[in-house]
Amino acid sequence: MAVALTFTAVTLIALAATVATVRLLRPHLDRLLSELCGTQARAGFWVAAALLGLGICGLLSGTASFGYPGGDDASTHDLFLGGATQLRTLLIGLLGSLIVIAWVLVGVIRGFEARADRRAYYAAMQPPAGPPAPPGVVPPGA
Repeated sequence: MAVALTFTAVTLIALAATVATVRLLRPHLDRLLSELCGTQARAGFWVAAALLGLGICGLLSGTASFGYPGGDDASTHDLFLGGATQLRTLLIGLLGSLIVIAWVLVGVIRGFEARADRRAYYAAMQPPAGPPAPPGVVPPGA
């Protein structure tokens, strides 16, 4: 019974940590992806996908039970070590999913900046517009 209670308590802590991480990242990720995607609809999809992946990874890693002893005759020390292993697994899962999201975003940002630099280069290569027509002269084609 003590193992089940400890596991449940640590799972609730893992759930709270995952929700806090998702809530912390959401506004920042929303602003960044709005700029990168160009439209709010595209950004909203990718924000939802990234945060769903982060949340699922956090919950799955936060419910790992491999650190707990086998039976109900576990000592307090064994339960503490099992809970610590469960929390460590949660932190590894959250950190790993954050690293993956950041790695993908860095690649997307680099591509976005390269396209912006290319556009600026090509815009600078365009010949300048001719001088304006003198007053009273109708430009051809008007």
